[in-house]
Amino acid sequence: MINALTYLTRRCPNKCSYCRISRERVQEMPPSDWSRAWSILKELGVTFNLILGNEPWILGRDLPTIMQHNQTPFAMYTSCNTLLYTAYSRSYFNSFLDNFSCAVDYSKDYLHEKAFHVDDMERKSENSWFLLRCVKEDYPKVDCQGLITIHAKNLEQVPAIVKDLSDMGVFVGVNLIHHARDDQTDFAPTKEEMDGFLLDSDFDHPRLKKIFDAVKAIPNNLVMNPDYLDYDTNDLIRKKYHCLGNPYGGPTIDADGSLRCCGYRKGKLTRTFHIFDLPKRLEQWKDAVMEDAMGCAGCSWGYMLMYHKLLSDPEFGKKVFTKHAIKGLEESKWSQRKIE
Repeated sequence: MINALTYLTRRCPNKCSYCRISRERVQEMPPSDWSRAWSILKELGVTFNLILGNEPWILGRDLPTIMQHNQTPFAMYTSCNTLLYTAYSRSYFNSFLDNFSCAVDYSKDYLHEKAFHVDDMERKSENSWFLLRCVKEDYPKVDCQGLITIHAKNLEQVPAIVKDLSDMGVFVGVNLIHHARDDQTDFAPTKEEMDGFLLDSDFDHPRLKKIFDAVKAIPNNLVMNPDYLDYDTNDLIRKKYHCLGNPYGGPTIDADGSLRCCGYRKGKLTRTFHIFDLPKRLEQWKDAVMEDAMGCAGCSWGYMLMYHKLLSDPEFGKKVFTKHAIKGLEESKWSQRKIE
């Protein structure tokens, strides 16, 4: 089981105030080069690729061209921009895309009670609920997932979000909010910029434990990383987990084709490698990731924790990432995505 992570573009139409990476620009790799990149991932034995943008759908008509040569099961995150959805959903879902994954950080009840939304994440969550409902109604065979980023302002809403998503037949991922701890954590805002959102380890970890217990008690919940709910909540808040130099097996490809240490860290040595350097420089790349990763203080990223937990059962691990396999949930209720 080797996972990869790919950023197709750094551009984002939403211009979220808290998203540092959307302020940056890189020379994105042209569509013609991606077919070669996908072949390299296949040659490396990658069994699942998590694809992000900032917003992949902003590539418009180029996105099917980019994805047509992909040979690896994947999930593609979207920021749920309604204009992009209206323009491209029909062509995407009828060709290459069999999944719809997005962020859902606030509950439906909370959003309905507010007269207007001043928070970027509130607006994105409103769009996510709306578009998830659209996908479920119009494209019932499309796999759907909502990712909850847990922070101080939505902590008490998490059980309601999980229940409502599960009742819709939407698989759920949970993750704790992160902030930049050094100049290598380039995707996340600084601690000062995240004021009011970060959890406090001394005060909030008993509350987080209580929330996790409430989520586990929800009947027929579709949380795809339930082991995350069993981790020490104090360690999660303090970002104490460490990958020990192996984030998730495969490479992280930035929008320009350069490689990153992982989804959170760009790395100093890893950034000198390009996807086209693999597989011939595979061992040197692994050494670079190892050194860059060992310079990290740690994290609590759910994707990484899932990968390490499932290393002991790689065949089931492949099904977790590709079909949202959940132990305790009968197989008929796993995702029915087409996996080639």
